[in-house]
Amino acid sequence: MKRKLLESFIKDINKNNNVHNPHSFFAIDFNGYLIFLNDACTSLTGYTAEEAKSLSFLKLISINDIDKVYNHYFITVEGITQGFDCEILHKNGVSVDIHIEISPIIVDGEFVGVYGIAKQLPNL
Repeated sequence: MKRKLLESFIKDINKNNNVHNPHSFFAIDFNGYLIFLNDACTSLTGYTAEEAKSLSFLKLISINDIDKVYNHYFITVEGITQGFDCEILHKNGVSVDIHIEISPIIVDGEFVGVYGIAKQLPNL
């Protein structure tokens, strides 16, 4: 049931043209797997949308930030939108500093996943 609700949410994302949004937009299912990346997020991570479908979101996070990101994820699962900075690893191994805003996906009153927008932070 949750999967069908989440697929409905993703269909709405595609209808609203978030696929070509200049910001990196992504969705994570209730098990922590990436289920949607738009084109900008594909550029940011190096993973295609198809490759990402087999990845836990934690696979992209730098070892230094896994605990922090995991904690923010679980707060979001409880219904609270989160914003934070972290380091991800591009598919080619390069570290990328980003700011993420994540929110719960609630469909028909039921938590079905998390969606977020990521923005690369400038190199200082």
